[in-house]
Amino acid sequence: MALGLVRAEEAKAVPELIRLLPDLDWPQARQVEELLFRLAAGKKTPDVALAQGKEARDKFAKAWAGWWQENKGQVNLALLKSGPKTLGYTILVLLEAGQVLELGEKNEVRWQLNGLNFPLDVQMLPNDHVLVAEYQGSKVTERDLKGNIVWQYQTIGPLAAQRLDNGNTFIVTDEELVEVDKDKNKKFTRFFGPNERVMKACKLADGRIVCLTKGNNIQVAVLDEKGTKKKEFIVKNMSKHLFGGRLYMTPTNRVLIPLSGENKVIEYDMEGNEAWELKVPQPVAAVRLFNGNTLVTTMDMPGKVIEFDRSGHEVWSYETTLPNTKITRALRR
Repeated sequence: MALGLVRAEEAKAVPELIRLLPDLDWPQARQVEELLFRLAAGKKTPDVALAQGKEARDKFAKAWAGWWQENKGQVNLALLKSGPKTLGYTILVLLEAGQVLELGEKNEVRWQLNGLNFPLDVQMLPNDHVLVAEYQGSKVTERDLKGNIVWQYQTIGPLAAQRLDNGNTFIVTDEELVEVDKDKNKKFTRFFGPNERVMKACKLADGRIVCLTKGNNIQVAVLDEKGTKKKEFIVKNMSKHLFGGRLYMTPTNRVLIPLSGENKVIEYDMEGNEAWELKVPQPVAAVRLFNGNTLVTTMDMPGKVIEFDRSGHEVWSYETTLPNTKITRALRR
């Protein structure tokens, strides 16, 4: 009831929702957490993570109760209705087949790009163009839906490519993070040493860069806009069997890491604490959807993508009819 009242823009229900946090089951508590972070958009949030256990829950609820008292006069509950509108379309990357395609609501193919050179990452752009990191092609390409290249940037072994709000393109390779403008001028670059390899990375809206690297340890590092390391934590009990690509952050400032060797996806807070776990065979990439579900691709052949709800139950899946290709990336828009 409290959740429904808050979504109906009843501000008096917010502190009640916070008060209930210690007693909610885990999926419900995560719903409340996501709602609070959406309300706090653009504002400083409590530096405390939602975790299992009464003491941790009490601490989280107390911190957010204090935050609400300080910010309630400045919070616009209409933010809860102004989130991104989803179309229900799923974009897939078929690695060995060299394809990127989009499925409609009934899993029908809406469009398809062929002839890509070992694509590892994809992003749908607002102009109905598609940005693709073509690893073996040593290039990042922007294509229209007929496959025509309208922009490209040459670089060895791109793992991920991300078009930023300022129009620049952020590119990840195993030894370099680089941002280039539309004229291909480098606006930022950050090299890593010979003993440290970048596996996954992304750039956040506030300018920070979060990356997963492999060296003596496997670790997550947060860099500022100048590339200076500000925070890091070691991912414990993890094999070094990783796959490169884009790193995905949740709306609650947590990082999703697929642990292929351990057959699970772990959600970590930025202190390195495990906040959520999903058991799935050999995951390659994991994305948190707007509805709180998680979309996971695996090493299965033929390629398969699965959507799990907050409790870890499978709610949707798709398997390609092509026999010899993995689905390594899946996005929902």
